[in-house]
Amino acid sequence: MHALLAELFNVLRLVRDGMDFFGDMNIHGFPLDWVFHFIVAYSLMLFLSKLLSVKKRVLLICILIVLKELADIFAKSKTDYIVSPGFDMVKDVIAGLSGIFIFVKFPWIPWEKKREVKTKTDA
Repeated sequence: MHALLAELFNVLRLVRDGMDFFGDMNIHGFPLDWVFHFIVAYSLMLFLSKLLSVKKRVLLICILIVLKELADIFAKSKTDYIVSPGFDMVKDVIAGLSGIFIFVKFPWIPWEKKREVKTKTDA
């Protein structure tokens, strides 16, 4: 059991080191982490569009965002103590929710056919 716990802490340290490496990178002035959250949330909305309704997709992705942020609390913390969540986690959640909102407001699903609108002259 001790070896398993030590291995878990090693994995969490690797994750934390990876997040520290990418933490300072920006894309057009936005932190890479925000861009990643936005793209993942939007992509999940897109790929789950055939499987679930919009409400179920939003609920599922919100649950995944919360679980990911809870995992971040442990991954970013030192192994001796847990650090309370800061404003960076709030920004991560907002970035993910904005990806969901943009998809709901402006859905672009490439494999769906565009619906043709019939006019009076067509009938």
